[in-house]
Amino acid sequence: MTDRELLEKVVAQIDKGFNDVKNEIKDVKSDVIDLKNEVKDVKSDVIDLKNEVKDVKSDVNGLKNEVKDVKSDVNAVRNEMQEGFKGVYTTIQDEFNNVYAEFKDIQITLENETNKNIQLIAEGHFNLSCKLDDALKVEREKELMLIRLTRLENDVRRLKARIEETA
Repeated sequence: MTDRELLEKVVAQIDKGFNDVKNEIKDVKSDVIDLKNEVKDVKSDVIDLKNEVKDVKSDVNGLKNEVKDVKSDVNAVRNEMQEGFKGVYTTIQDEFNNVYAEFKDIQITLENETNKNIQLIAEGHFNLSCKLDDALKVEREKELMLIRLTRLENDVRRLKARIEETA
């Protein structure tokens, strides 16, 4: 086998290697696009959770305002009761305590749901962070492949130049 044939064989193998590297780069790009789409989906879910948390907070604020109104009403009734309605005062106070206890139960329930939703958001954020790290790792590998590709291209140019010199 002549040097030229051997060189042509080497060049063919290098070209095949380049094509393999190019195909791997295409696969990596596809994976990165898929990851980006998944990140968009998670961001959308996080936004939905944030909106739900805002709704819950709004409901809690409404309940707080209602409790403030109830407290105000109870204070007015208390003043009237101090003028001679001791029995009625006791009944109203008991009713207020029941309403307040229910409010506290509702408030605790809402806080627990809010904390759970915040935890879900945090977990989603953590997952996004992990996926971003994975995507960056793929990008680093891509850069290394491009460096290898450039190096191989330079080697091919040098070989071609030697062939031309010897021919």
